[in-house]
Amino acid sequence: MRRTIPGLLLVATLGLSGLLTACGSDDADEPDTKDSTSQSSDANDADDTADTDDTADDNDAPEADGDKPDRDDVIEGYTKIVLDTGKQSGMEMPADLVNKVVTCFVDAVYDDASVATLEALEDGNAAGIDPADAKLFTDAQTTCTKSVS
Repeated sequence: MRRTIPGLLLVATLGLSGLLTACGSDDADEPDTKDSTSQSSDANDADDTADTDDTADDNDAPEADGDKPDRDDVIEGYTKIVLDTGKQSGMEMPADLVNKVVTCFVDAVYDDASVATLEALEDGNAAGIDPADAKLFTDAQTTCTKSVS
């Protein structure tokens, strides 16, 4: 029982932090007019650089779509996020419990998560989680709560 409560707390924390991180965006406070202004003022320049941009997009497309990072690397990066967050909040968890819960979360989101989200987790960058993947974290929270309890 003593082990279950920290496990459930960790699952709740991971689910909530993933959801809140995915829902928040540093770009939300920036006005959308910046993009339309730059497009209208650079309309003539766009015609001149269209060939260059298309070439750059073609070269970048495979990398942008790229393969998902290795599952173990995602688990390692996400574990770092969890341990660092726990230390900052004064809630240190046993490493084996963190590994179990993080592995459950990664297993639950890995197949459906975007490459951007998985790369952010791999890099230990919770702020890089794609907002479109927020529901995956909610679903993972439910799944992992059952497996820990």
